[in-house]
This record gives sequence, structure tokens and C-alpha cells, in this order.
Amino acid sequence: MKKYIINNFYICGNYIAGDCIDIHDNPSATFYHHQPVPSPATVEDVAPEGERTTCPFLVAEKLSELGLYTQEQFEVLFREAAEKDAKTFTLFLKKYRQLGVLDFRGYDKKQIFAILQASFPSMKQYTYRNFVEYF
Repeated sequence: MKKYIINNFYICGNYIAGDCIDIHDNPSATFYHHQPVPSPATVEDVAPEGERTTCPFLVAEKLSELGLYTQEQFEVLFREAAEKDAKTFTLFLKKYRQLGVLDFRGYDKKQIFAILQASFPSMKQYTYRNFVEYF
């Protein structure tokens, strides 16, 4: 019978070693514990209940200050951009972020992507990787 020595342990989530598992007495063992990933932000986190629109991250005051579109017109443009390819959509997001119409409030790209997908069910189905390449 061959005896194998395991020196690395990868532990995901909660783990409790039983009495029959002799991993704690091995001085050369290395333990890797992966911390749980925080859940992505939701649409409810982005806008307080009284300010919710179908467009996450929208700064309505800035939109009206610039006088470019009404909120309803901008929501239509936002939805149409979301239904296009990643490059077109991210150009739209960047343009209106620079104008101050969109505020991503410090969320990272993965959270922004998740919120946008949740907000626009008709959003073109491309990967996060594709989104990040242009954003």
C-alpha cells in the first residue's frame, strides 16, 4: 500500500476537521482558506427607494441641468445602448459618466456589470470579460 503525503489543503467555506483526519498535526502542511466573495451590489443599493428609475446610476439633476434629454428619453437611449454590443454600450456609459449624467458611486466593474444585467433583462448577453475589455 502506497502512502501519500499531502502538504497543501485548499479549504473553501466553513470546514471542520473530524477526529479521523490528521491534517492539523502535520507541521509542513499549508492551509489556504478562500474568503467568501461579497455579493454584488443590487439596484436597491444604488438608488434609494424614492429615487429609483429603470436606469441605475442616473443623476437626474445633472441630466436636467444639461438639458440634453428628458429622463424618459434618456432611459430609452440607455435601454437601446444596453441591447447593443459591449463596445457600443461601454462607450455610452463612458460618455455619460464624463458628462456627470451617470455616477457609478465607487462600485467596481464587476458590480456595475451585475447591476446593469439585473436592470436590463434585454441587455445583450455578453460576458463580463468582454464588458471589461472596453470599459
